[in-house]
Amino acid sequence: MKRTILDTLLLFIFAPLATASGIAFASPGTQGRVMYKATTRVGVSYAKDPHVVKFKGRYLMYYSIPPSHSNGMERWSIGIAKSKDLIHWMCAGEITPRKDLEYERKGMCAPCAIVKDGRVHLFYQTYGNRERDAICHAVSKDGLHFKRDTTNPIFHPQPADWTCGRAIDAEVALFKGKYYLYYATRDPEFKTQKIGVAVAEADTDFSRGEWREPTEKSILYPILPWEKACIEAPSVIVRDSMMYMFYAGGYNNESQQIGLATSKDGINFERIGPEPFKQNGREGEWNASESGHPHVFRNSDGKTYLFFQENNDDGKTWLISQEEIAWKKTRQGRSFPYLNSERERFNNSRKIFEDYDELPHYAGEPDKKLGDFIKENIHFPESQTNAHGRVIVSFLVDIDGNTSDFKISKGINPELDAEALRVARLIKMRRGYNQWTTAKYSVVVDFKAR
Repeated sequence: MKRTILDTLLLFIFAPLATASGIAFASPGTQGRVMYKATTRVGVSYAKDPHVVKFKGRYLMYYSIPPSHSNGMERWSIGIAKSKDLIHWMCAGEITPRKDLEYERKGMCAPCAIVKDGRVHLFYQTYGNRERDAICHAVSKDGLHFKRDTTNPIFHPQPADWTCGRAIDAEVALFKGKYYLYYATRDPEFKTQKIGVAVAEADTDFSRGEWREPTEKSILYPILPWEKACIEAPSVIVRDSMMYMFYAGGYNNESQQIGLATSKDGINFERIGPEPFKQNGREGEWNASESGHPHVFRNSDGKTYLFFQENNDDGKTWLISQEEIAWKKTRQGRSFPYLNSERERFNNSRKIFEDYDELPHYAGEPDKKLGDFIKENIHFPESQTNAHGRVIVSFLVDIDGNTSDFKISKGINPELDAEALRVARLIKMRRGYNQWTTAKYSVVVDFKAR
């Protein structure tokens, strides 16, 4: 029974649509803050892979748009929308592939944008080249018109036993004095999608040759049932010296959902739990088929938003939605994000749970069991050499692994009970795999007569 994750019923309330240059926006329902529809290419809503920045007093959203049904010369391209409030968006332009550039003539998509030194730096992937798809870079003074990097493509990993050398779905972020480039790649058999990373110095110009691979393996790959054979579209935010990576698990309409992992160094990531951070909706809701390709955006007012692509018709249409992310502080100052639509789940974090998918864990010496630790640290009181029995000590473990509220659930006598409490307080714990709340935990201390 999963008592730390509560189901939330999401309802949709749609307002009349307003259109501008083939772009439509809708007032938000409880599902998301914005439903963004780009109709210019195929006549129906089709906008994917959102990424938002604030630049020169306005918000700019970059996203993928498909080839036109009527014009075979068009390829996957990058659309640009602008907004003053993150809710109402209007078309601001397109970035289309240059046919004179071999690396991108088949298409370009999956944009990532950052603001550095008063300019917008755009990172995007090439399209349609399988193993040879790579990450490119362009720069703009106004956020609308971009100049390509002359060294494009700027990055792809070296082929190895874990990757075919492909790089798509770029995400670039500054973390602890370095720029981290996260990307999706495939294994040499081209079956499993996973996340890799490259690093550049803070003064980089992002060109080819600036990036190094800090590890010779994937930093996040699919292991959970809902992730199936795909983890892609990483999006990161830095908070309290931690990196939070939102990612898409499962291929499009498989169905794809959004997961979350955290890291202290930008390379080693730990999932927050076995369930998606953002799940798909129920049948009939706009995200019944997919909630995928996330982008997390922190506004200048301190609020955090999750943008994502969604649909309910197996990919015949695509919308871009947005939900606000709230944060819960732990005793150690660590932050845990949650969607406002799932507030009830986190209100329950004040409760103490005894029924978990996975309890907190002993976090002592490697390869040493809890029972061994207890045996090695027990000091049998000399006055109790003929006493024997079992003492059960219960205590609380919070999401940081801190222990408190030690109590004797079953005792023998005051001396042996006190010794059991002493040893229990020495035990180091770490939170359970899906532990978002305070958990009750018990240990058994056996005293045998000498």
